[in-house]
Amino acid sequence: MGRHKKGLCIDRIEIDDKGKMKVITEDGSELKVTRQERAVLAFYKHPNYEDEIRHAMSNPNIIGDDFRVFSNGKYVYHHHQLAE
Repeated sequence: MGRHKKGLCIDRIEIDDKGKMKVITEDGSELKVTRQERAVLAFYKHPNYEDEIRHAMSNPNIIGDDFRVFSNGKYVYHHHQLAE
């Protein structure tokens, strides 16, 4: 953890029905994450979700402006709020 490039921001997280996760950056590339980081990224219902991500990634600026999470193709989280 803490090995990610400075200035890199996560744009979206995609979790499929088998639990496989893709973390996509703002430039469209896929970010490789550790098992520990995946565990934090998958827990989008946590009330301090974004703070937990910043802590796990050791980067206060890791979350992009349009950060969102998709689970099984369904939109489930947007930056600063849960999708309904």
